[in-house]
Amino acid sequence: MNAGVRSVELGRALAGSVGVGATRDRCGSSGFTGGYRAVTVGMLATLAEAIVLAVDDEEDVRELIRLVLAKHVREVVVADSVASAMVLLKSVQPTLIISDICMPEYDGYDLIRRVRAAAGTRATPAIALSAYSLDASRDAALAAGFDMFVRKPLDVTHFVAVLRALLA
Repeated sequence: MNAGVRSVELGRALAGSVGVGATRDRCGSSGFTGGYRAVTVGMLATLAEAIVLAVDDEEDVRELIRLVLAKHVREVVVADSVASAMVLLKSVQPTLIISDICMPEYDGYDLIRRVRAAAGTRATPAIALSAYSLDASRDAALAAGFDMFVRKPLDVTHFVAVLRALLA
């Protein structure tokens, strides 16, 4: 499938518009080895129908996600920060959110808490990305509201399998 891929990079200038408080420092002790939480997703029939919002402060990771998912989903929308993602969520209704945990200014925990607090995105499946591998941190991500975890660097085959499992 040749998906329509839309890249939206809003920049860090919007960071002040998000009313959440966290810093990159909080990420230093977090990490994941993997794990899954039971999820029910009735709104999506296949991965090919998905609209994915991918949030990562690293351009190479955003580009990798965009390239990998372009072959599997309907649309990929990317944001370089939590602030950018929050702006995008006003106009895009993703069927899946993928977010890095450690980002400057606001982290993935802040993003998922805001997503889970909003009526329009409360049930949207979400995957945490992190280079860390501590079980306690994985548990923290699941407790914060993420549904699954994928460890960086991304293993493309595993990454796509996790997306398929979450959206099955």
